Amino acid sequence: MVRRFSRPRPSRQNDTDSDIAENIHFATEVRNAAKTARFRRLFFEKSRSIQVDDILWFICFGLTMLMLDVPNTVLFHHKVDWLALYACAAVIFLTHIVGLIFRVLNNKQQKLNPKYGALAGIIGIILSSFFFSLAVWPIYNVWSIFICFVTTMTYIALISII
Repeated sequence: MVRRFSRPRPSRQNDTDSDIAENIHFATEVRNAAKTARFRRLFFEKSRSIQVDDILWFICFGLTMLMLDVPNTVLFHHKVDWLALYACAAVIFLTHIVGLIFRVLNNKQQKLNPKYGALAGIIGIILSSFFFSLAVWPIYNVWSIFICFVTTMTYIALISII
């Protein structure tokens, strides 16, 4: 025979008006503290400390941008395919929006399968790299793939420490 235990129920006491107001105030404070804690967990408590490889990726990114003069070339060279560059920017923006939606919905206990978020991120990285390479291929040729790789790795290092 299975014996079930239950907690004794507290006896109901008549609350005065001041007790009710105090309980409502306390409940509001608890709710606000819970919202603040959820917000902090959502954006600030999932980072890791900076590592040596992160610093090396930042240095590599800086040297790549400096030596290949990427910002000046992308903005002012006449051979840049602007349609592909706009498509790259749109894909990056949509990837960030999808990632933010996944993070917010998972924090609100509406559990989504994290595989779908990772798949969306991978597709976004591949498409944005493709469109950027397509936009600057007449100028940089194979170096555009290197620029995409270094930029992606620097971005991943930055996201992991934020």
